[in-house]
Amino acid sequence: MDADTPVTLAVAVHSDPLHAREDFAAVWESRPSAKAGHLAIAELARDAAGTLRVIRHKSTTTNVAWGMALLGAALVVVVAPAGARFLVSVPTVVGAGAVAGHLHRTIPRQKRDRATGLLERQEAGVVLLAVNRRPGDVEPLLALADEMFAIESVWDGLDRAIEQEVAEAQVNPSGT
Repeated sequence: MDADTPVTLAVAVHSDPLHAREDFAAVWESRPSAKAGHLAIAELARDAAGTLRVIRHKSTTTNVAWGMALLGAALVVVVAPAGARFLVSVPTVVGAGAVAGHLHRTIPRQKRDRATGLLERQEAGVVLLAVNRRPGDVEPLLALADEMFAIESVWDGLDRAIEQEVAEAQVNPSGT
């Protein structure tokens, strides 16, 4: 991908979990073709103990691990506990560290904090990472959200960082 390919991280929060489910469906139905970009999306809801959990997720990537890495990284950046739980539930997500690091470096802290703050206050939400889509492409699809925040970054060599992480994992699979 070109270095200037847009990467949008969006967080939408909902006081009604049904609205989160409907927004999740609206975004998923508008997904791009695999040649036009990627979309990784999760619906989150609080359980009986008040813990925010991923209850549904999908990705347009043909490589399941790649889709999980995109989504897991986005979750770690804006809702670390749910993101960590999601990543440990997936057997192989090599590349998630590269994606999370990239988002962390390219999205200003105050914007990441704003997205995190939204999720901390609501019962349900949607988190998505869209490659080759801008905030204006996804914001109208999250029409039922009480609040929504979308942040644009750029691809900027992310593929090389992921390839490096994959190569390191193949050389040293145990991570030691």
